[in-house]
Amino acid sequence: MNIRLQRRARRNGLAGGTDYATAEQFESLFESKWEALLRLALLLTASSEKAEQTLSLALRDCKLAGSVSADWIVPWARRAIVRSAIQLVFPSVSASATQTPNGDCYDGNSLAIPASTALGVDVPSIVKLPDFERLVFVITVLEHISIQDCALLVARSRKEVWDAQKHAMRLSTFAEHGLHASVKDGPTEGDMRGKLFEN
Repeated sequence: MNIRLQRRARRNGLAGGTDYATAEQFESLFESKWEALLRLALLLTASSEKAEQTLSLALRDCKLAGSVSADWIVPWARRAIVRSAIQLVFPSVSASATQTPNGDCYDGNSLAIPASTALGVDVPSIVKLPDFERLVFVITVLEHISIQDCALLVARSRKEVWDAQKHAMRLSTFAEHGLHASVKDGPTEGDMRGKLFEN
């Protein structure tokens, strides 16, 4: 991920004399965007306990990252949350993980989530998806991470990820809103991340 973000920064003219993010900047980001980041973690893990653990692990990882451009702390933090959630949901992500385990439904403890997002997506239908399908759906459709990158993150093939995305789209009410996934260009038509996780 580091190389990819650096390339993107160079392409957009952000590399060079830019400042690197400090641990304090990451702490400030997590504090100011806590609700949105917690919502992302909850959608990824479907568990309030795991969501809070995810944020804790992601913040630790972000603070240990040494060469993150200050301009890229938000995407870096979001990707760290995705990676931490994957580690918690699938502790041993490996090629041997061929079966898709069923997800534990949202446990209902301590975290209040809205019935739907700004896009009208039914949040309870997302957290009720099986673990693998839910992770793929949130990563590719809501976070707008490519099928290829998602496959690398979850240590599965592109076909497995694509199939899981299609299955999740059928099971969730997301498809009812006319939003479709695309294998070639990435997960969706347009970046919905900002609309979904606005505070």
